[in-house]
Amino acid sequence: GLLLVPCVAAKDAEAFAASVGRTLGRAFFGGDDCHWILHKAPLGSASFPSGAILRGLAGGVVVPVVRELGTSGQGIRLGNALFLIAAAIAVAADHDMSLLVTMSDKWKEYFIGDAAILSQLPTSLWYHRLTDVDLLVGSPADMQHEPVVIPDSKKVVMMHGYFQHTKYFWHRLGLVRALLAPAPTRRAAADAWARGVEGALACPT
Repeated sequence: GLLLVPCVAAKDAEAFAASVGRTLGRAFFGGDDCHWILHKAPLGSASFPSGAILRGLAGGVVVPVVRELGTSGQGIRLGNALFLIAAAIAVAADHDMSLLVTMSDKWKEYFIGDAAILSQLPTSLWYHRLTDVDLLVGSPADMQHEPVVIPDSKKVVMMHGYFQHTKYFWHRLGLVRALLAPAPTRRAAADAWARGVEGALACPT
């Protein structure tokens, strides 16, 4: 996976990279746009789905903005974030666009490390400026399903809110699972389950 940040935040990116012990590089996606890249996991170790969703920012991008990690009233928890990200993955795939997840560094345990659930996704700790966004897509007030319509002229689409209906991503479930359940994550979950079972069996009745 990659951690993408604007070049204007280069010092912050370097400090963050030093804190997690990963390497930084630099890439250009056309024009004057440039992003620093924090390499999180060996790209050759994973089987990435084909298509535009991981190719960079050229050709259009869907940006799900994940609120601060926290309890109700102060932020959101992982389940709410995963609904939004799953919906954004499906929208990006449906419109042949790439994906860039934006979230604060309080979420970093979920995307740093091979077994982290978001480790396959391009993730940014720095939000896009509102002036960069062509279309803002919010969830329905009643959290029901409404089709997401993106005109061809819109190239930077920001998604926010609670897309908590499976109709948003069920038709792309295979892709969602491939991106949100990488092999190391599945192994870690299986190991945790096995340890829990062993512990339960060891308890006296």
